[in-house]
Amino acid sequence: MMKKIILLLIGFFIFMSSCTDGFEELNTDPKTPIGQTDPSFILPTALNSLMNHHVYTGAVNENQLGTFSQYFAKYDYTNENIYDFRGNMFDTHWGSLYRSIAVFRDIARLVEVAPYNNGLSQSALNNRKAVSEIMEIWCFHQLTDQFGDVPYSEAAQSPDIVTPKYDKQSDIYPDLIKRLGAVVESIDTSAEGFGPTDVFFDGDMNRWVVFANSLKLRLAMRLADIDPSVASTAVNEALTAGVLDSNNDNIKYYFNTANAFMSPLRRNDGEAGWVDVLICETFTDVVNEVEDPRRWYMMYGWGPEDKPFNGYPLTYQTKGEFPHGDWGYAFLGWNFRYGDERDYPWAHILIDYAEVEFLKAEAVERGFIGGDAALHYTNAVTASLEYWEVGSDAITTYLSRPDVAYATAEGTWKQKIGTQKYIAFFPQSSEAFAEQRRLDYPALTPPVLVSGQLTQADIATRLPYPISEVNMNPINTTAAIDGIGGENSITTKVWWDVN
Repeated sequence: MMKKIILLLIGFFIFMSSCTDGFEELNTDPKTPIGQTDPSFILPTALNSLMNHHVYTGAVNENQLGTFSQYFAKYDYTNENIYDFRGNMFDTHWGSLYRSIAVFRDIARLVEVAPYNNGLSQSALNNRKAVSEIMEIWCFHQLTDQFGDVPYSEAAQSPDIVTPKYDKQSDIYPDLIKRLGAVVESIDTSAEGFGPTDVFFDGDMNRWVVFANSLKLRLAMRLADIDPSVASTAVNEALTAGVLDSNNDNIKYYFNTANAFMSPLRRNDGEAGWVDVLICETFTDVVNEVEDPRRWYMMYGWGPEDKPFNGYPLTYQTKGEFPHGDWGYAFLGWNFRYGDERDYPWAHILIDYAEVEFLKAEAVERGFIGGDAALHYTNAVTASLEYWEVGSDAITTYLSRPDVAYATAEGTWKQKIGTQKYIAFFPQSSEAFAEQRRLDYPALTPPVLVSGQLTQADIATRLPYPISEVNMNPINTTAAIDGIGGENSITTKVWWDVN
């Protein structure tokens, strides 16, 4: 028996030694994209997945920024209107952004790998890596603006780092600005990029340069209160390098007819599926006060006759306790309709000409650049009105209103710019949430509780770290929470929010 066992063992080792040359190939999953898929094929899927999540506000475990910016209010799950979120509410949002970062890094790695690099010049390879770099920066910018201190230097760096440390936002922001400058320098606009699989710009690297510069301008102005010197320098660098200069340059992602709805916002809003998310009363009050003509394009005004654009209040009360019924409140309008009811796709804006002009107006007021703040403000409001297809006569009438015109509108430049910027951002909840915190206008509404009302100090100013991080990365998450005062609170302010 012993001889048989020895002979079997010898045979086994001989067999194994003869197979070692093909061991790696045999043990590589041909279905996995890592190292096996053309990055040109990964890019459009990665962008679509990222944009769908970024836009899809209000659903269970999805992006809650529509509630935080008070663009939208919940009609069924009204506990979320008063910031009473379910335990794992922010896990998906956090995870989606970090998964996207990992994918964009893998795309940058794969462009250098044979056979995907064959026939491409080094300039073309650099351009493809630049696309991934810009999208990675955009993801980190979203994360740190919304959560504050987040994993950055160790995030998605290695499979061996499963509990990355948290970096201070004060370190992250300057590095993102530096990286944007470097990535623009790396782009050769005369060389090819990803071509038609680049679903943003169809391979036009000039557009990626403008995107990066405009994003740098946005990030620079976020630092205007906390570090004006760095902000001023970066603002001028971005403007010199070239930013958006018309609505034709707007950076946007088109949701095509393959989607069930042209806009992911419609999947649980108004007529689409069920009446779960409505336009928030905070937003309708702002646009109603100035009789903003964009109301007719942004929303359906199916409220009561004396107040057709009737927003839903931020309250914990049930819908049965309100008088107007299921169709008595404003919800998303024609521009967000079903795919088969429009002859062109709806697009979600990442950054547009209106925002750039608002930033220029602010930069003039702060002394970062020369020029006419009123002119940039007027350009910004006009660009937004034109984007929403408001007619020229209505635009002229609107801009001449004393409560809209820069010279006569109420308040400081912060109030004037902040209020109009809030309207123009709709429905870009992430940027509305960020700029309202930074400029402090318009004032958001404290939610109404069953037994009282929250105060202005209780307005949300950041997203809490998700439960998954608290449980799976406890040492680093606890250190991050200690660094912001010891509570994983939605009312703790991020670093650049100093007012």
